[in-house]
Amino acid sequence: MDEGFRFGNKLSKKHIEYKRLKMNVSIAAQTLSSSVADALEFLMQAKEPEFIEAAGIIRFIRYIDKLFNLLNSRNLNAKGFKKHLKSIDRAIWMNTIAECTIYLSRLKTVEATPILKHRRKTFALGLIMTAVGVRDLANHLLYRPVDPFSFILTYKLSQDALELLFAYIRGNNWLQ
Repeated sequence: MDEGFRFGNKLSKKHIEYKRLKMNVSIAAQTLSSSVADALEFLMQAKEPEFIEAAGIIRFIRYIDKLFNLLNSRNLNAKGFKKHLKSIDRAIWMNTIAECTIYLSRLKTVEATPILKHRRKTFALGLIMTAVGVRDLANHLLYRPVDPFSFILTYKLSQDALELLFAYIRGNNWLQ
């Protein structure tokens, strides 16, 4: 079947030998991206047998991708959910955070256990708490009476700062 369709992310050795790199955020982010959801949706609509019931995972991926992009904005020229937070776009990012946190809080396991009551609730709880924290901080900083911020790059708020620091130290061989 030739649809003129090309998968955006190329598979590399990192993707195939993922066991060594389980904690690599960039690989996880690619797996839970809108391009993967688009590919799954294409296969589902093409009536491929393995993907007929993929609607739930497609929805999950789209919510996670949207929230991850909002919580990881790093470029002033970005568009969509990767865009920095500004007061003029408040309705958009507030709605996105509300929508995604409600979705995560209502998520259930295959056994119908609410994810927030399951022993593996950390990812959902962490995302919800981070999103609510970013929402509250943005509301405070963008609307404070004296010297309000004009924008917020949410990437600066993540724990990636420590990860980046350690990568920088390793890259510059400071520990010799």
